[in-house]
Amino acid sequence: MSRSISPHGKAATWNRRMTSSSEFEPELLVNGPAQASCTIILAHGAGVAMDSEFMDTFSKGLAERDIRVVRFEFPVGSKN
Repeated sequence: MSRSISPHGKAATWNRRMTSSSEFEPELLVNGPAQASCTIILAHGAGVAMDSEFMDTFSKGLAERDIRVVRFEFPVGSKN
């Protein structure tokens, strides 16, 4: 787990990658405070992975605004 610090010096985001032992549960990327008042589930489009530059930048931008973002990989976009 990694922690990012905002320009104002306070801890702003938590970036965590979670995996499941079940083949039916997706890997998740989570950005933002655990106690956020809002959580957004963000899904990638065709041909783009959940950890693409765009998805990373967009998720981190929301997390800096105290919005929690959960990303997952569609089976079609998975690198397995």
